[in-house]
Amino acid sequence: MATKTINVELLAKMFLAGAQNIEAKKEFINELNVFPVPDGDTGTNMSLTIMAAAKEVTSLQNPKMADLAKAISSGSLRGARGNSGVILSQLLRGFTKAIREEKEIDVLALAAACSRARDTAYKAVMKPKEGTILTVASGIAEKAAQMAEETDDLEVFIPAVIEHAEEVLAKTPDMLPVLKEAGVVDSGGQGLLEVIKGAYDAFLGKEIDYTAITPGTGAGVAKISTEDTADIKFGYCTEFIILTEKEFTEEDEHTFKEYLSSIGDSIVCVADDDVVKIHVHTNDPGLAIQRALTYGQLSRMKIDNMREEHQEKLIKEAEKLAAEGIDAKVINIHTIKPLDEELIIAAAQETGKVVTVEEHSVIGGLGSAVCDVLSANVPTKVLKIGINDVYGESGPALELIEKYGLGINGIYEKVKAFVS
Repeated sequence: MATKTINVELLAKMFLAGAQNIEAKKEFINELNVFPVPDGDTGTNMSLTIMAAAKEVTSLQNPKMADLAKAISSGSLRGARGNSGVILSQLLRGFTKAIREEKEIDVLALAAACSRARDTAYKAVMKPKEGTILTVASGIAEKAAQMAEETDDLEVFIPAVIEHAEEVLAKTPDMLPVLKEAGVVDSGGQGLLEVIKGAYDAFLGKEIDYTAITPGTGAGVAKISTEDTADIKFGYCTEFIILTEKEFTEEDEHTFKEYLSSIGDSIVCVADDDVVKIHVHTNDPGLAIQRALTYGQLSRMKIDNMREEHQEKLIKEAEKLAAEGIDAKVINIHTIKPLDEELIIAAAQETGKVVTVEEHSVIGGLGSAVCDVLSANVPTKVLKIGINDVYGESGPALELIEKYGLGINGIYEKVKAFVS
């Protein structure tokens, strides 16, 4: 028997099930995270974002569709964490704006909501990038519009949209070289797909453990190697909410975005009534905060050192090598002239093999200098990782690093093959 509508009670269950599913899959999603920076927190940020909204939803008593829409939209915006979390909050905001006046949702309303979600998210991001969660959202909207013309049965409509979303997600490595080099799909797109799959489980009537919906937190401290984190151009993920003291106009939004672009990237600026959500990657969070204070009071400020988060990922890669019986020693050679020859010789004597890594040509660089020292003192097998003798290429630093195999996974595979 066909199912043609979703009421507010079922939609609430679907939303909570989607939140539960991404909470359960967040570590898997974290492992995919290499763009826009490889800080391994996309799953965590998306989970914390949707969990903030889930708390609002669970507190509702006999809600109408408008109540549910407001709880999802407001809760996700105020609780948004990270670039992926802010974008997810905007997808939810657009979706709920489209359905808040409905009593029940059919395929036409659902297709319109997917379209509104996509448009809202794209508008919020200053420089949208394809091959990301935005691309997956766009694919969902396009397929939803197509299916709405072909069927009124949600039992046909929803699985067709999910299948297409999976196909679009599988193509994201072809759109972003950094994903192809790492051998992964986009983490944000995967997160969005997990939300939808969880919602579909609830639609089918599967038993969902809603009591497990509790946001998780974690913290850690690690030493930072500037060589390992040099590919992160802007080191601090900076987020806050502006509680505006006067109307935040479109001109204000444009002016503030322009200022943020002068001090960082990965900019998202979203205004909702008297609340403005800001996300930016910058090397000077204070500048963003000082300018924001001219518009009103600040709330929920959060500054994360992404180089430190990146280092935590490097530690995990070293643990992967250790688990395979490969014991590696890492040293930071911060200058070639003068070169710490004693340190290099001692490391070679201790390990028997040496790998050099540099983010430029291997000709005449660190690798060559190390080889000169070792050949004269303690002949040792050396693997030089860097950019081979090719014509120069310009582009975003992180994408080039991954393209030439200088990202975490690229280095890991080369070292593993060399020492095995």
